[in-house]
Amino acid sequence: MTGTKRFWESLFNRPDDQRLQRLEAKVNLILEHIGVKLDDSPAAILSEEVKALALQPRKKFAAVKLHRQQTGAGLREAEAAVAAHIRTHRKSMRATTAVR
Repeated sequence: MTGTKRFWESLFNRPDDQRLQRLEAKVNLILEHIGVKLDDSPAAILSEEVKALALQPRKKFAAVKLHRQQTGAGLREAEAAVAAHIRTHRKSMRATTAVR
């Protein structure tokens, strides 16, 4: 095994990561048992201010920046959350216009 391969494996196989995965699995089982359904989609964690900015033309980057400031999220995570909100909004708009 090369040194580089060992290095990358050590990053993803740390005891803390394994412990965190076990804890998340236990919490998920508890939530499922008591009947709690969480919306953990990226768009669910956006503030109302970020959601409003995201829906304005040419304000997507401002929405991403604000979301990062509010949550400390990384660039990719923030972009994904804002994009998911925009997609969800567009789908709901199409569904309401198709019903008419």
